[in-house]
Amino acid sequence: MRNNRRAAEYLTNPHVVVSDGEAIILDSGTNRFYGLNEAATFILMRLQAGQPLTDIENEYSGRYGVERSVAHSDVLAFTQMLAEKGISLETILCKASQRP
Repeated sequence: MRNNRRAAEYLTNPHVVVSDGEAIILDSGTNRFYGLNEAATFILMRLQAGQPLTDIENEYSGRYGVERSVAHSDVLAFTQMLAEKGISLETILCKASQRP
């Protein structure tokens, strides 16, 4: 049974909330929320930590038991999805570094 008092964990970015291994991104420009599954949250957290894409792909491949080419495709698809929604990695990373 989950502890109902468990607070959501905030990343260094005030526009990203992680709870129970899944993230929600708030696009303050449109006031839209985007829910991410565990795999997408895994990628996002590593991007925010400044890991190079190749390192993320290698770690993703091992964690989820997929071929390196599949990991590459999944990471690329995630970054493209953010771009399609108008959420730039630069904005996520920049806001993360500017938080007091």
